[in-house]
Amino acid sequence: MLSDPKKRERYDQWGDDGTDTFNSTEWMNAYEYYRALNPEIEKTDYKNYIASYVGSEEEETDLINFYEEFGGDMKGILEHIIASNNDSVPRFLEFYEAQFKKGELEKTKLYD
Repeated sequence: MLSDPKKRERYDQWGDDGTDTFNSTEWMNAYEYYRALNPEIEKTDYKNYIASYVGSEEEETDLINFYEEFGGDMKGILEHIIASNNDSVPRFLEFYEAQFKKGELEKTKLYD
């Protein structure tokens, strides 16, 4: 059944091979309505969001919230900040050092 390339492609994309009853007009209308409210996310949508998120107030709020949640443990912070990676660490450290100077956050043993 899934050896048919078209059925395999459909299965990979939608989780079914087209042999189920989801081809009814009623189901397709419901799906089209859902897609009108929730368009598919493209790679460019993700890239644009990340470009607007990095360095934003939203990211700064997340940095503070996750610092507090993980007690300053950078591993936990990096695992939870959207699109963060090891290259983000210097920028995050700079942000945290500024927060310490302003008295907004307190250094923890895990942070040091």
